[in-house]
Amino acid sequence: MNLSNNLAKFIFNLNYQALPKPVVEKAKLCILHGVGLGLAGYDTHYAQMARDMVKRMTAGNNIKGATLLGEKEKLTPELSAFANAVQFHSRAQEDFYGALHFGPIIIPVVLAISEDLKKNGQELITALVIGYEVALALAKDFVKYSSSRGFRGTANYGIFGAVAAACKLMGLTEKQIVSAFGYASAFAFGNSHSLLAGTPEWRFQAGMAAMNGIMAAKLAQTGDGAETALVGKAGFYPSFAGVADLQEDKITDNLGKEYEILKIGFKPYPGNIYVQTPILSVQKMLTQHQILAEDIEKVIIYMHPQETVFPGITFQGPFTKEGQSILSVPYCVALVCLRKELKWQDYVNYQEKKVNELATRITVESAADINPFSCRVEFLLKNGSMFNFEMKISSMYYDFEPDEEVKVITRILQEFTLDFSYVEKVIKLPEIILTSDNIFGLLSQLALNK
Repeated sequence: MNLSNNLAKFIFNLNYQALPKPVVEKAKLCILHGVGLGLAGYDTHYAQMARDMVKRMTAGNNIKGATLLGEKEKLTPELSAFANAVQFHSRAQEDFYGALHFGPIIIPVVLAISEDLKKNGQELITALVIGYEVALALAKDFVKYSSSRGFRGTANYGIFGAVAAACKLMGLTEKQIVSAFGYASAFAFGNSHSLLAGTPEWRFQAGMAAMNGIMAAKLAQTGDGAETALVGKAGFYPSFAGVADLQEDKITDNLGKEYEILKIGFKPYPGNIYVQTPILSVQKMLTQHQILAEDIEKVIIYMHPQETVFPGITFQGPFTKEGQSILSVPYCVALVCLRKELKWQDYVNYQEKKVNELATRITVESAADINPFSCRVEFLLKNGSMFNFEMKISSMYYDFEPDEEVKVITRILQEFTLDFSYVEKVIKLPEIILTSDNIFGLLSQLALNK
């Protein structure tokens, strides 16, 4: 059997009863984080752009399919998934697996199709797990190759999580699922240039991957996609990763045996994953040593060498776009020194003079002795005092327990004028979804009445 057939077999055969309890609980946390961040991103410019566009595309149509998050309005699953995925991704605070972010793609897909087809919660959870597992199986050993060629893994591989989840919910046969991967391979896309440029195209990649995944599954219901589209001469892996002659069975060997979703982490703050540990380290130092921003002469952040070459990480300004501020360790650390806690609006107000001035005195250095996701911080104060702190962690540090994730989502939603009862609704949503016989209308209960 080739790779597409192996994937189709896994997708077709997996059922809710086969899912270990920790996997189900992790899926619920992914939903909580995704929906919570999606609601927090409702007012971002990018979410508004996406919603306005899909509404214009469907003006005058009486569509009652899938809910736009934060509203009561419903659109087709494809367009709803597109807009919601952009909204999920808008704050750059989504879940992660390394530098991959599949939650903003897969969760909007399963919510949209499940609502449109009136699926129950167990069916939704099963499809969500399938989406993560398939995307991660295809990406984890190859994203380093595609990234080195200028492609962005979240978009390139995320479409396969979307199509896998869509196929499961739509009840496609194994043959149709193979065909769907043919279409998805043809629709795969996405480079990283906008991260370098500080422009917002990367946020819309999540929306396109979600929409394209649903379209691929729908086309496969009646059309034949290439069986060898992933590994053929001009297929996905040779084109995006520059890899041929793969061990196809090895890629899918652990599907349904070891669940990669259990390794998903959650960002506590906006920004790419590599700014998170510097933020937390500096917060600890400021508290421990009672350091004031006005007393700081210089800060050095030592990070793993591969992290320091990530687009925008070392940028010290001047900041002219929010797309620069949200990726920059100097900017984020300057914010922490001045604010202690970070809010979305702090990233939007990127021209604030004090933040920009302090960022010029914060540098990022590569250090071979620092492990991935860890960092070492050195503070030099104007009076000559020096303080050091090293945070030694792995990515699993961000694998929050339910009570920790509830605190993160509560803190995020409290940035807005939302009453406690609304926050409680959000927190209870994953369990309500799981136990629901029909999820239609559940998201409408989270309308923000704006």
